[in-house]
Amino acid sequence: MSTTDTHADEFEKALAHLQKELQAIRTGRASPAMVENLIVDAYGTPTPLLNLASISVPESTQLYIQPWDPNLVKSIEKALQASALGIMPTVEGGGIRLHFPPLTEERRHEMVKTVNEMLEKARVAVRAVREGVHKEIKQNEKTGTFSEDVAKVEAKFLQEALDAYNQRVHDMGKQKITELQTI
Repeated sequence: MSTTDTHADEFEKALAHLQKELQAIRTGRASPAMVENLIVDAYGTPTPLLNLASISVPESTQLYIQPWDPNLVKSIEKALQASALGIMPTVEGGGIRLHFPPLTEERRHEMVKTVNEMLEKARVAVRAVREGVHKEIKQNEKTGTFSEDVAKVEAKFLQEALDAYNQRVHDMGKQKITELQTI
């Protein structure tokens, strides 16, 4: 097993974090991922909305949030109003409805910039993992655990892994930007 393989989970964590961030970006369609990690003050404890309610998509431009405890409707409404979504919730009976208006062209461009910033952060995270693995390879070569040839092979595997993860970052970003630009 190569040194790169032993650190694959670190590379995967960087990609999983990027994917979670990208899911929270609004594209024009409503998605539960946009609000499920929103922190709500429930009984004096900050709690993710996902743990307090079911979130459904009745229409492509709407989310319906049904709290499991009807007493939490006001707390959830307050958290939604304070969030960066910029959408006013509508209380309907024991639930909350969010209507997402179509994105303007200007807002789409802003979101594409945000996606590109997220992609760069993911690339930096992947490079940081690469640096750690590269130092480990050099240390193993220095201590005699790896021969010079083995260290070169490990470095080659590391570069191939880095290229593959960067391609996945690129593909994830390209897909999200395509979603943002689709009207």
